[in-house]
Amino acid sequence: IYNGGCEDNPDICFVFMNPTGRNVASLPNWPGPYHPWLGTKNIWDLFHAVNLLDDNIYQEIKSIKGSEWTPDFSKKVYEDITNHKVFITNLGKCTQIDARPLKDSYFKDYLPLLEKEIKALKINYRYSSGIRRIIYAFNYIIEMEKRFHILCNEKMYKNKEEFIDDCSNFIYRSEISVHYKKEEWLEVLNEVYEIKKELIKPYL
Repeated sequence: IYNGGCEDNPDICFVFMNPTGRNVASLPNWPGPYHPWLGTKNIWDLFHAVNLLDDNIYQEIKSIKGSEWTPDFSKKVYEDITNHKVFITNLGKCTQIDARPLKDSYFKDYLPLLEKEIKALKINYRYSSGIRRIIYAFNYIIEMEKRFHILCNEKMYKNKEEFIDDCSNFIYRSEISVHYKKEEWLEVLNEVYEIKKELIKPYL
């Protein structure tokens, strides 16, 4: 399941982790488009609540079952999303048969594709809260592989502030950070530090 919406300078890009298996596009015989969230209900509450989905489309979504979504209706929904200058994608593009989270290795494999996807969009506005989850995934993948020393340039730090400042400078110079403010990275690095300080402790 790929993505959908406005591909030409969208105002907003929503990035989710990976498609739900309840998406009708995950069915083997689905003849329609492969967009996120087809055949679901709850996520459209969000788009409607922030005025990114027309009332008539929203009411139609709420009135039918997931199995009743057709290719034509799916295109109709995403035409409305496109008209609102919104693009919707996922870090991972694959679904699974249950609600268990994907293995981190899958997200690692998809990360370069997401970077290219976001870079090609030329988004006019900053991302939804989903981007924070991408940042966490980026940090977690590095940490998971015991490669945090690469991020730290194998340096030793006197305190938390020195560590965060150096990591922030490293990330901010990387390609993935091209659309983000340095202040956003600092905020996230502080949170990452508090959550995973046992792993980071050897570098202080």
